[in-house]
Amino acid sequence: MAVLLPVSASGQTPIANRVKARAARLKSNETAIAKYTDDRRHCLFFVRSSRIFKYDAVSGSTSEIVFCQDGYDTIMKTWISKDGGIMFVLVDRSSLTTQPLVDKQEICSLNSFTGKTGKIASGFSFGIKKDGSFYLTHQVDVRKNAHGRYDHIVEDQWFYDDGRPLWVKDRRLWKNK
Repeated sequence: MAVLLPVSASGQTPIANRVKARAARLKSNETAIAKYTDDRRHCLFFVRSSRIFKYDAVSGSTSEIVFCQDGYDTIMKTWISKDGGIMFVLVDRSSLTTQPLVDKQEICSLNSFTGKTGKIASGFSFGIKKDGSFYLTHQVDVRKNAHGRYDHIVEDQWFYDDGRPLWVKDRRLWKNK
């Protein structure tokens, strides 16, 4: 799991000190995703037992963030957009699906300013490039071939580093490896 910690303010304000102190006290089963010490967000996001939590430095409270409405088994990866405003979570849904090529994995987003969450895409194979763009491969069609077997047609759905759709790679026959 990637740990990216953008810090939006320079200097040591009391709020920044609270965020940093809470980050320093994370337990061994907790992993920081992002800490924000600016006046607008003043919080720490972290993972504990495949759940995401937000520590608010002003109120001193910690609350769970429900980011994936369809449920999931585990968090596979977290990362943050280049501007630090959006967190992404890749989850495994293997035990919850009957169509693994369609929704074995799911990418959800969390806006660090508004708290708004949403589903970006679902599929079965994920990748991310150095520039922050990412993709999820998913099944788009099933066809019966001349041999009486079924062919699975898949495509890669690409996104900019902020989660906006970028493009869809050509459809192709999925080869089960």
